[in-house]
Amino acid sequence: MSNKKIPVAVIGAGIGQIHIKCYSELKNCRLVAVSDANDNLLKQATQQFKVKVYTDFREMFKRESIKAVSICTPPHTHKEVVSEAINRKISVLCEKPLALNVKDGKQLVNLAKEKKVILLTGFCFRFHELVNEAQKIIKKGMLGKIRMFRNRFGMFYNPEIFSWKSKKELAGGVLQESSPHSIDLFRYIVGEIKGVFAIANTLHNEKNIDENLIILLRDKNGVIGTLEGSWTTPNSSNVLEIDGTDGSIHIDFSKNNWAGELIFMNSKSNSKPIVKVGKGESRFYLQQKHFLNYVGGITKDPKISPEDGIKALEIVEACLRSISENQWINI
Repeated sequence: MSNKKIPVAVIGAGIGQIHIKCYSELKNCRLVAVSDANDNLLKQATQQFKVKVYTDFREMFKRESIKAVSICTPPHTHKEVVSEAINRKISVLCEKPLALNVKDGKQLVNLAKEKKVILLTGFCFRFHELVNEAQKIIKKGMLGKIRMFRNRFGMFYNPEIFSWKSKKELAGGVLQESSPHSIDLFRYIVGEIKGVFAIANTLHNEKNIDENLIILLRDKNGVIGTLEGSWTTPNSSNVLEIDGTDGSIHIDFSKNNWAGELIFMNSKSNSKPIVKVGKGESRFYLQQKHFLNYVGGITKDPKISPEDGIKALEIVEACLRSISENQWINI
């Protein structure tokens, strides 16, 4: 294992700004360059982080020595950009969704295995301090048997800023672009999803995309879950609720600038509800740190497998089918 700093780059400086910031703070890497087609975003990156910038990611790959990269471009570009990085033997952390569909996702995972290159999908909520606090409570048996699960992420996306999100062929829509986080949270905490029923609507009919979504699902043990997503409700809650036979967990992600607040209640205890406030490192910082530790050989077992990205895509496709056919889909 080397003590040298890992040379890293970021492609996509929109949501990628968070990745850029985290890499600039991590001590085991050196932020080499940022690539984006938007000159204004590149100007911001240069001014804030004093980093070299490129409008063409291929040119960046040719000119710079890079060992790891975060890919934060719109989903329709993932197959092309991820493939280019893998073929250059560059380890990849790709923002969800991994690809537009299961077929493309599997091709990327197989290519990474063939080239023996690290490929992880960015499921940052696996690294959220309070999500992992909830995991500890569950593993101690303090919830009893989990019976119900609910996750909601609601917000407002300005279509003028996020124009690609308004186009279904570019993986626009709350189901394909946002719900993979919720799907992965259910899989991470509860287990594999065995069936889904999904409904969706839109506020702006001309967009022809889903802007509001509810997914009803269940696992093999009969746990029932609801996943809710919205792009048209700016004052919405952003919560995770896990209910068991002995206790309940409620996480409000919106509090404390997304550090969140966790409330745990146990029916077998006379004590008051336990309240924990998130105050540690951000989920993105911990995700990037984990990725680099895996690239550097410090971490041997990644918290996210390449197959996790595929699983999320499989559930998304089942939900698309459910919406289209208006029926329950077994998986």
